[in-house]
Amino acid sequence: MGATDSICKNITKKVIIIDAVLIVLFFILTKNPMNWVYGLLFSSFFNVLKFRILALNIEKAVNMSPRKAQVYVGANYFLRYILTAVIIVIAFKTEYFNPISVIIGLLLIKMVILVDNIFVHSKGKSKN
Repeated sequence: MGATDSICKNITKKVIIIDAVLIVLFFILTKNPMNWVYGLLFSSFFNVLKFRILALNIEKAVNMSPRKAQVYVGANYFLRYILTAVIIVIAFKTEYFNPISVIIGLLLIKMVILVDNIFVHSKGKSKN
């Protein structure tokens, strides 16, 4: 097990919970909820996959020389962005996905991390 496994699992669980809440909201608030659900699940899956790849890349890069790590991380950064571009292009070209829900799914991990850090930071300040 890597050093990032527990962090990845924690964030993935929160993304799944938020996905479930959003799916319920899509069924309540939208006329065609399945396109919204498919878009959210499609992008959330790939976003979690990219996050896991990032964690594995960081763990591997830590044990490399600085120059080799820089090249390795840079190349993987580029590949993750290509994957994101492919996801967005697929979302906008097909009729099965709602593009807005795809964008929401792509931003979920960032939102989870930001909110987690805000709560951790505010808890730390309230104790002082």
